[in-house]
Amino acid sequence: TYTITKKPAEGRKWIVKTRKSTSPKEVKGWSRYLLERGRLERGEGKPKVATKTFIEAYEFCRKHKLHSRAVDAAHMVGIAGTKEQQIEWNLKAIKEAEEGKMKGWLAVGWNNLGYTYDDLGRYEKSLEAYLKAREYHWETGREKNKLIADWAVGKAYRNLGKYKKAASWLRPTLAWSERLKDKEWIGFSCYELGFVHSAQGRYRTAKVYLERAMKLLKEVGMLTWGKWGKKQYSLLEKEHEKVVSKLK
Repeated sequence: TYTITKKPAEGRKWIVKTRKSTSPKEVKGWSRYLLERGRLERGEGKPKVATKTFIEAYEFCRKHKLHSRAVDAAHMVGIAGTKEQQIEWNLKAIKEAEEGKMKGWLAVGWNNLGYTYDDLGRYEKSLEAYLKAREYHWETGREKNKLIADWAVGKAYRNLGKYKKAASWLRPTLAWSERLKDKEWIGFSCYELGFVHSAQGRYRTAKVYLERAMKLLKEVGMLTWGKWGKKQYSLLEKEHEKVVSKLK
């Protein structure tokens, strides 16, 4: 909890206490200790140390057939590691989830893999992963999980330059987000549709979508989401500038 609330110094005190009260002989206690220690180390800004801890946790949990915790550990390596480690360990998490028949984790694993491939520009692979994630999200997820899964597929098609296909996924996610009155996902849907219409040369429509995305995503705090948020907002602004220039 201290890690989540960004108070790692307080969290460190409790991890020290935990280390004193458990050992590898207490399988569940030790596995939980390793997982939370890794999360704390990541929260302390030590990704390499955290990755090493999560790998240790994965090997320990796999040895003791703690499938859900092994998946958790592999998932965390997939978050904290390098891009290549993310691919390797998300695939391990998927394999572990398949062995444990954990469909919720399969949705997460495929989704994370899709994001990593997207980030690397491997868009065909990204689409494949997002389609797999969608299967499991629609089987096990809540309404918002399903909405985001559909949006991710639309984004993947947009990255591949398949704009009509992308729009066929993104228009429904926009309508769905509007029904839920979810500003964040209205914003993200408009973001993608703005880029789609811009690529098709439909600049007036693109301008409307992009401006709506800028307004809503700023309102929900995108510029406070660290480097990723600032980068995405910058891309949005640049696309808007390009569209405005084309209209002139």
